Amino acid sequence: SSGINAEYGGPQERVFRLEFVSNQRISETEFQRWREECESHGIPIPTVEDIDRKEADIEDARHHLYNEEDIEKIVSEKQKFRKTPFNYAIKKNELIRKKEIAELSGNHEEAEKIRAELEDLEDRAQVLDKQRSRGLS
Repeated sequence: SSGINAEYGGPQERVFRLEFVSNQRISETEFQRWREECESHGIPIPTVEDIDRKEADIEDARHHLYNEEDIEKIVSEKQKFRKTPFNYAIKKNELIRKKEIAELSGNHEEAEKIRAELEDLEDRAQVLDKQRSRGLS
């Protein structure tokens, strides 16, 4: 799940998850509230030049050609936030390899952490298997 790091009026800045960002036009009431927030915190309203520059940045982003490294980074980010893997066998093999590497390098703390992750994966796989089996009976 991706997000946008944004400010709204005041000095606070936070990440807004994209699934909660509207793509509809802003209402007059929303605009007036935003403007008042900016003024009350001494934040200058963007100029036409600022908006033109941002529009050019967005246009550049729309026409960006992704290379293999970009795609791998995107996939990696998505996997980081995913609670359940698409393929348990692949994830299990990946964790087993990481655990072996940690053990061989003497990193017992990391190996233990991965062992616990493996156990958790096994537990989730068993629950999922029971749910699937129940549906077959």
